[in-house]
Amino acid sequence: METGSCLPPELEREIFELAARTWPSVCFPLLLVARRVLVWIEPMLYRTLTFHERSNSAKIELKTPEFLARHVRHIIISGWANDDPADILRSLPSAEHLALGHDHTKHPQLTAAAFLAMNNLRRLVFYSAAVFPFLSSLVSAATLPVFSQLTHLDLFDSFNPAFEQLYRSLPALTHLSPTSGTHWPTLERLLSLDSGCKHLQALVVFDVQMALPGDLLEMRLVLTHRKPWLHGYPEETWAEGAFDSDTFWDVADEFIAKKRKGLILATNFTVPRDFKHIEIANDSGAMDWT
Repeated sequence: METGSCLPPELEREIFELAARTWPSVCFPLLLVARRVLVWIEPMLYRTLTFHERSNSAKIELKTPEFLARHVRHIIISGWANDDPADILRSLPSAEHLALGHDHTKHPQLTAAAFLAMNNLRRLVFYSAAVFPFLSSLVSAATLPVFSQLTHLDLFDSFNPAFEQLYRSLPALTHLSPTSGTHWPTLERLLSLDSGCKHLQALVVFDVQMALPGDLLEMRLVLTHRKPWLHGYPEETWAEGAFDSDTFWDVADEFIAKKRKGLILATNFTVPRDFKHIEIANDSGAMDWT
């Protein structure tokens, strides 16, 4: 039997939600405390959905489209997921952050159609070939509604000069991690105030050995490392850029802010990262469909 609370409902809810955010592993036990707590906490479990080879999407079928549209914000789809990405994306068109792994899907045309129907995309981590087999079609799609609000982009594709046109064509792009193999001449053009990415705030490159001009004073360029691969839950490493916090985007923003304040040398572009705190455990608050 559900018992009453001695605390005001607003304060009680704040306490339970704070506990769930601080210690994600207690979310499921909290669901059993009382029906009102289930109503508060359950949506938090659906904020980030992760699909991989150890999981399936059967449980999202238990929720209404309205519930999913209201609460799902992040989708992580491994290249080895049991479910077809097209089915997942069709079910969750309002997600804000998407990480799509690997460079092929079972039904690429259906995946492309479902991707293009997304209406609230802000952060994207993906192999573009998983959705656009031809790079020219991706470049042409840059002005479509699906990309109109995209601010953060992390690409796993191999370098191709055509990507430069894509980056410049994205109207809201502020944070970019370009394809591997992108060298300084391309980065210099992207950073150009005249012909580069108009709203670019951070350009993150995973190459701390990159050769740069000795007199470079560009504030927005950051050289750093990706998180190391976690064999237990690799989705939390390759999909890092799709999460809300503790990402390389946050590392870059903090570095740039300190640099603008004069706390870091203007000629320093490299940010070391401390990964000692990372554990091989799924304690991120992501709903893992196992």
